[in-house]
Amino acid sequence: MAIYRGSGGSGDATADTANTSAVAIQAATDAQLSAIAAEASATTASTAAASTAGSVAAAALSAANAATSATASATSATASAASAVTSAAQVALAEDQVDLAAAQVALATTQANNSSTSAGQSSTYATNSLNSANTSATQAGIATTQAGLASSSASAASASAASAAASYDSFDDRYLGAKSADPSTDNDGGALITGALYWNSVSNAMKAWNGSAWVVNYVPSTGFLTTGDIGTTVQGYDATTLKSAAIGISIQAYDSNLNTFVNTFTLPTTDGTANQILKTSGDGVLSFATLEALPTQSGNAGKYLSTDGTAASWVAAPASFNYASLLKFQ
Repeated sequence: MAIYRGSGGSGDATADTANTSAVAIQAATDAQLSAIAAEASATTASTAAASTAGSVAAAALSAANAATSATASATSATASAASAVTSAAQVALAEDQVDLAAAQVALATTQANNSSTSAGQSSTYATNSLNSANTSATQAGIATTQAGLASSSASAASASAASAAASYDSFDDRYLGAKSADPSTDNDGGALITGALYWNSVSNAMKAWNGSAWVVNYVPSTGFLTTGDIGTTVQGYDATTLKSAAIGISIQAYDSNLNTFVNTFTLPTTDGTANQILKTSGDGVLSFATLEALPTQSGNAGKYLSTDGTAASWVAAPASFNYASLLKFQ
């Protein structure tokens, strides 16, 4: 991994370690060279001391200084070596920290991407939740409306049921059903209403309450008239209402001889004129005819009526005529 090193430029961890080690080695070398130079200076100083007594003190001082410098150089070399070791450790630690930082950057990038994805999903979830809330509100409104309609329907159904019950009760008061005897109350134990009906299962007849009594208002099929009854059991149709007081006055009761007469003869279909008579043709056909006028009776006392087949006239009877022979008594 490249690391910016300031004004020295970029490099990698291995190069930094090598550079640090090289610096430490150079410092140690310089310290050794300083020590060698110090030793050379000491030798020169000793020689100079031997040569010049006056320079002994100066040489001794110089030697002491050289020794101090050598000790300092050795100490510096040791510190440089320790610094090199420390620098190497710090480089290794820096490398670990760089790797850790890189991993943390990668983790942070992944988490940022995950956060972005989660944010998008959360936005989608929020939109879906809002849509669901709106849908729920709409459905709640529909449910409220439907509840109102259901309540109205229930009220209407209740009213219809009450009306149906009242209608049935009204019908039940008017038609009492089949019974074996005339009832004195309706099916609810109430008073009978005029026009109430019931079927008498004994007489097989429908009866109606007229306000004071039960009367038959239905004739069973066995009591129906048929076309075969007309002219046999009953006479033909009469437009007037048949009443018991009319029998013998406006209508005649049934008579079998009269029925035979009606069936034997063919009666005229129109009325004749005044003073006409009903005559037969001899074959069962009756018709109206004018009665021939009798000869005048004035001045014809003691005569009898005679005809020549065309006209009638009065004839004087012989003296020996037996009138009794003309009469036949039953």
